[in-house]
Amino acid sequence: MRQRCMFCLVGASVSLVMHLVEEALDLFLGFVLGPILGRLSIPARSELTTRLMPKMVLIMPTLVVCTLAAGWQLARHLGDLDASYSHHGWVVASFIVVAVMAVIALGILEPANIAVLFELKKPEPNGEIIGRLMRRFIFTAGITGAMQVATLVIITNVPVIMAFTVARYHATSPDIGT
Repeated sequence: MRQRCMFCLVGASVSLVMHLVEEALDLFLGFVLGPILGRLSIPARSELTTRLMPKMVLIMPTLVVCTLAAGWQLARHLGDLDASYSHHGWVVASFIVVAVMAVIALGILEPANIAVLFELKKPEPNGEIIGRLMRRFIFTAGITGAMQVATLVIITNVPVIMAFTVARYHATSPDIGT
């Protein structure tokens, strides 16, 4: 039981840290870098974008997949996937929100970023194609923003859920203190 409780704490930490890093990076890019990019000249914006996007194409999917995997494994090991679990609704809500964000990030935003990157690397970039891709990007980023608000609502309940979960395993495990 001690191993299971340790796994739960590590899994919870990994899931939470990965999610917080992902959220912090999203907020930094949206609120700090976004306005700066908007004020730059087109060539400077293009230069920054061509240097930033390859790194983001690697970082963001990794964070999304790690968050999903750690959260799923944690819920599976804790038994939170069972419908009888008292906070099952919050777990399901978090998986729905994260799944929608993952589909948008990996299925729409990443391909749009890669297409813009390839277009910007051409000798004569087509502004119409970049504009169309960026409109799609902005629309889906808005949906992702709404999902992040939902995530914040869920996260405010997560510490309470985690405290109850850890307390539940401490109460049912006689070998925890030894």
